[in-house]
Amino acid sequence: MSINPETNADFPEIPGLDGYIDLEEGLGRIRGNRKVYKSLLQSFANKNNMESLKEQVAANNLEEAAKTVHSIKGVSANLSLSALNKSMVELEAQIKAGSYNEKTYRDSLDHYDKTISFISMLMQQL
Repeated sequence: MSINPETNADFPEIPGLDGYIDLEEGLGRIRGNRKVYKSLLQSFANKNNMESLKEQVAANNLEEAAKTVHSIKGVSANLSLSALNKSMVELEAQIKAGSYNEKTYRDSLDHYDKTISFISMLMQQL
């Protein structure tokens, strides 16, 4: 575990977590309050916005898809979910331009799934 000098918090070492969730930054945004951060992560994981996005994309409803992606992008930025945020930024730009690249869409789904898996692991350790 590493120590964050500002919050004096021990962070769990989870292989592959780096690049997906920046714990120091996320906790720093809420002044090191693990209970609040854990609650916010759990709330995000429980919403499953990606199911809505899949339905919107399948129906070719890009206007609603853009709103959903924008919401996921914002929350992922606030929670320091780095990989997911990066893929949502790219997907949002493509959708707003009127179309999207299938690879970008699939990468976004993959980043979401991996992020949710990491959140589940963190729930046991934070």
